Amino acid sequence: MDLFYRRSYLVGSSYLVFLSMCGSGRNLWRTHCVKEDLCGAGCSGDISNRSAPVARLCRILVCMKRFASHISLTILLFIGLFSFLTTMESCRPARSSLPFSEVTPVTVINGGDTLTFYELHFYQVADVRNSMKLLYNEFGPWDLSLYGRYEDQLPQLVWNEKALFQGGNAFTIAASGTETSSAYFATLSIVDAKQNDALAPNHPNRPQLIAYFNTAMRKLKPNREFIQVFENYRERLE
Repeated sequence: MDLFYRRSYLVGSSYLVFLSMCGSGRNLWRTHCVKEDLCGAGCSGDISNRSAPVARLCRILVCMKRFASHISLTILLFIGLFSFLTTMESCRPARSSLPFSEVTPVTVINGGDTLTFYELHFYQVADVRNSMKLLYNEFGPWDLSLYGRYEDQLPQLVWNEKALFQGGNAFTIAASGTETSSAYFATLSIVDAKQNDALAPNHPNRPQLIAYFNTAMRKLKPNREFIQVFENYRERLE
């Protein structure tokens, strides 16, 4: 979901919880005020000797006090929930301020060695799985699955030796992504037939690859088939 829909979802979810709580308040009113003869003898002191109108008014006031206390608690809970959800959303950098995509260096420690390679990150996407979806639409099912670099539930899906350009070299492409309170993006990492990082600054195909995948990502269409296949695969991993 983009930022607008995400915030609308947070507001809507909080509002639904609020309505649910208010519904509980109304049920409390009906249960205690209507079905039990307006709260029964709830006033302090003995009201048996009071006139019927006075006794009834006393009962109404007691019930209103209980009802008001319940609604006050409901409002406080609603405010707290909405503040919590808004704070979580604000922890993530505003995606509107980020570029559509950028190549980012990633450092990995492998034993005693420190390796640096490059990933293409897509920030302006509706789903962090869009890089996987793009490759699935183009090449069908993936050839290999690796542990997720950012999240366990989002593995790296790998397509081996795929020709991206007519008459050009084949590339092995890994797709993944992340969606947390501090980061939201889809990723691609690419190596050529000689296992060289094709997104490294000095690789001759880097500009062509970036342009190719930026264009393809902008034109990406929804694919429910991929979502179903991916969810089924992830369930088998759990």
